Amino acid sequence: MKKYIASMALVFCAVATAEVPIEYSWTQYESRKYLGNNRYTICYLQGMVGRFEGKHEIVNVSTSLPDFNGFGYYHLGGRSNQNDVGGWARCLNKPGHRYDDRRFHWDQTYTAPVYLRTARDHVCYINGVEGDFEGPGEEIIVYRVGDNWRIRGRSNQKFVTAHPRCTKVKPGYWSRTYHWEQGQSGVVMSDVNSTICMLQRVRGKFKGYAEYIRITTRNGRYVLGGGSRQVGVAASAICIKQDSIGV
Repeated sequence: MKKYIASMALVFCAVATAEVPIEYSWTQYESRKYLGNNRYTICYLQGMVGRFEGKHEIVNVSTSLPDFNGFGYYHLGGRSNQNDVGGWARCLNKPGHRYDDRRFHWDQTYTAPVYLRTARDHVCYINGVEGDFEGPGEEIIVYRVGDNWRIRGRSNQKFVTAHPRCTKVKPGYWSRTYHWEQGQSGVVMSDVNSTICMLQRVRGKFKGYAEYIRITTRNGRYVLGGGSRQVGVAASAICIKQDSIGV
């Protein structure tokens, strides 16, 4: 009986540590959306939609300055002078104040890739996007070179900007990268109960509600996909195991 109870306890613990991250959405017609405090959560962007024409079009997952308790607060929001701009985010129950690293910045005036963090014990991703996206000439990508994460991009337009973020992970963590381009079906990725997936590339012409990229779920798996009536819309995502997050 003791062995049975012990084995059941192990099973319960294994189940209890797995969860499906909570999804949130925001549109330009709403106030920014509160996601949680970083004492208990890590939040990350899952998609963007709408007419991106310049510096007034932005969607991002932001973190406020610490309060008197020393913790910040995540919000999903942005702004727009155009139509139909919105975004999606997910949050995982992990102590963000310990594992969620500071935000970085890239914009199209940078002539060289920007170093973010070492890839040995960090994963980096896009947590905010803004600017004029008019086609395949507008692209932002977070990528790995050796043991380093970097961000680079290009633009034939104005004000294209990204806000990447890095999260601490255990050395030797499992990861896999996936790619989607308009015209493809959704790309099936990893298991929703044991992994999380974050955006690492945004590209293309975003002119309205029909242009979007998004990480969704279907049949217990994450799916990377989108839609477009324009040209060049594409995205990439990286997936890691939930239990890799931490130090």
